[in-house]
Amino acid sequence: MALDYDRIAQAISFKTGDGQGFDSFALDIESTAIHKVSRRNAALATLSAKIRTLVGPSYALGAIIPSPVGIAKQTGFWNGFPYGYVASAYDVVVPMGYYTYHGKGAAAAAADVGGSLRILRQQPGCADVPVHLIGGLAGKTTPAEVGAFARAARASGCIGASLYSWSATSEGEWNALRVVGR
Repeated sequence: MALDYDRIAQAISFKTGDGQGFDSFALDIESTAIHKVSRRNAALATLSAKIRTLVGPSYALGAIIPSPVGIAKQTGFWNGFPYGYVASAYDVVVPMGYYTYHGKGAAAAAADVGGSLRILRQQPGCADVPVHLIGGLAGKTTPAEVGAFARAARASGCIGASLYSWSATSEGEWNALRVVGR
């Protein structure tokens, strides 16, 4: 945890030559290096509290979390994921929905969004948490699937939606994502 915290602190405090820095930070929460879930959740809480203390209450923090649909499908991966704690400790939850891992076609992409948001919203403390949904691998999808994903994310009340990674996102996929901001 000390190494993770040091790297996070360095990223948050990074400044360019002309004094520019990051407006926010999002923690990637997916490691299962700590095998016992109760210890993993406790370590997450400790690290999260240290980060919040470092940045203060007005600095925007995001929690990049595993796909709620993926957690539900993969028994034993992270049973007892601390959704409520994450929603209380971070300003926005960023699920790695990754519909590209869970099916093919526009209907499957939209269904994956609905499933992830339904699971997340049912968790204590998560009914109104701001959500930015990551849809999946840009190189493994189509503009039609991205369009269905983006429309479903918007209809579900997500504040944003994106793909991984920006460099693999095609022009057609960028165009399909535009619906989220409208």
